[in-house]
Amino acid sequence: MAGASGYAAAFVGVADVLTGASADAAYDAAYGKFYSSFAGMHNAANQRVAAEANIAAITQEKIHTNKIISMKRDQAAANAKVMAAVSGTEGQSVRDVEYQIDSNSSVAKSNVARQTTQQIDQQLTAVYNSTSTMLSLDNAQVASPSFLDGSINGIATIMSDKELMKDLGDELGI
Repeated sequence: MAGASGYAAAFVGVADVLTGASADAAYDAAYGKFYSSFAGMHNAANQRVAAEANIAAITQEKIHTNKIISMKRDQAAANAKVMAAVSGTEGQSVRDVEYQIDSNSSVAKSNVARQTTQQIDQQLTAVYNSTSTMLSLDNAQVASPSFLDGSINGIATIMSDKELMKDLGDELGI
């Protein structure tokens, strides 16, 4: 009786192949892993390119912000000198104001540098993660068995079952 259920399963399998009922499953088995690997690598590559573009934008923004800070420092220093000249003030108090303006400018540039470094580090982490993802997804299809391997294993399983082989021989008249 065990042979009858084996024949039924084989018949259903052959019927599925002939009618194309398992074509989608066969396609997924053959190409699904490769496709998902390829799609994952493509997404990771896009993330890497975006992170690299962000690094360039962050660097440009730092340069722009430092120029603005320098221009505002120069404007504040000029205004302080004009105000000192108008009021007739000179000496240490004028130098104290200039020192404070330079100090504030240095602190602002330092804050920009720190924030830029943090943002670039985050983007470099994204580049590293996307590169790692691409490497891990590369050649994912190598581990999957081929159709031929599956067929050989199936035939070997049938041939190793003595009762099934006897029933098959009886059916075929061998």
